[in-house]
This record gives sequence, C-alpha cells and structure tokens, in this order.
Amino acid sequence: MLSDALKGALGGAKDLEARDQPKAEQVASLAEELKGSAWLEMLGDHGPIPPDAGLSRLVDLSNKLQKSLKGQGQGRAAKALGRLQADAVGRLEKAAWSKVKQRFSELGLPEKSYRRLKQAKGDPHKLLSKLSTRRAEGYKGAGDKQIKEWLG
Repeated sequence: MLSDALKGALGGAKDLEARDQPKAEQVASLAEELKGSAWLEMLGDHGPIPPDAGLSRLVDLSNKLQKSLKGQGQGRAAKALGRLQADAVGRLEKAAWSKVKQRFSELGLPEKSYRRLKQAKGDPHKLLSKLSTRRAEGYKGAGDKQIKEWLG
C-alpha cells in the first residue's frame, strides 16, 4: 500500500537515484575527551563509569560521591573531588565555546551573536549540537535577529 502511494506520488519517474547524505561529524564521547583527567580517575576509583555518560550524568555521579564521602567523614576527599569536577567542567565548557566560535565563523554568522550567546551563559554543548545539524547550513550568513529566533 505504501509502495503504491510512493509510485503514485513519483508519477512514473524511473531514473531517480538516492543521494548520499553528508555524514555527521563524529563527536567524541565525553569519557574519551576527559580520558586521563584526575576527576574521571577519582570517579572511576569509586565505581564504574558508563562509557556513554553525558556531562550531566557525570556531574550527578560526582555529586552523589561527594555526598557519600562527606557522610563517611572524608570531607577533604569530597572537597578535592569538587575542585576536580569544577576544573574538568570548566575545561570542557571552554573547549565547547571554542568549537561554537569556530562553527560560527564557518557558517559566516556575526560575532555579535556569538558574544551575546556566550554572555547569556547558555549551555555550549547544546548550542554546539544545534550548530552541527543540517538546519544550521540554512542559516549561513544570517543576521543577529534570525539567529536570536533560532538559538534563543
């Protein structure tokens, strides 16, 4: 039934060919980006870390571990874990903002919009994922007003 509807919609076009879709960029998993960081090592010492865990999941695991360590009377270890977490998250956000800025220049988007988004303290990881879609290609050379409507 569906194939009949497709045939009817195509109206007898027999020389149609499938187009190759551009492959999405491979985004390294967060665990790979943080490989060798003291924060992940300390988290790994206290339990397994899921290889596909996102940043929010890692932060949640870290916060739970900090609470557990405090409850066990290991306040110094909990504070150390908190500092390591803050450093790692800061490095990740800095790298994400750098990639966002690079993507803005690739798309020919105004730097004014980039600065506005960065000052709004939004999540650079979510912003980067929006900028890595096919829809983003349609915004090449867009003005600040269009970008504001699209990205917030």
